[in-house]
Amino acid sequence: MENLLKSSFVAAAILCIGAHLSLAQALDPAVQSKVDAMTKEIQAWAAAPAIVDAVKAYNAAPPADAASMTQEKWKTTPILDPFVRGFTKNPAADFLKGKKTDATAEAFLSAADGRFFWVYSGKRSSFPQKNRMRTR
Repeated sequence: MENLLKSSFVAAAILCIGAHLSLAQALDPAVQSKVDAMTKEIQAWAAAPAIVDAVKAYNAAPPADAASMTQEKWKTTPILDPFVRGFTKNPAADFLKGKKTDATAEAFLSAADGRFFWVYSGKRSSFPQKNRMRTR
């Protein structure tokens, strides 16, 4: 289970930081080297106790508000709402914020049911519902 969580986090993070590279046929060796280095760095993030503990805790007891959250409700929920602030005021959030660089546009943690339970980005992301891919 822990390896699955790490793999999911790493795969999602790589997609977020390298989405623009997917159109390229082959990467320049210098760029590939940077992508490889970032992949290793993100794998280390996924193994960090703050991340592993947060994923385990969320999976064991997801907040009741998460089950009732919809895209429409998310769009109208104020950013200072306690539910929203809960995404940014916890040890996993602090850990990921500390890792933010110009190369990372967004990071998120995904629960076993497919919901993202912590997100940072330059703009407010959509709230992913159970077993549903996130949309912008």
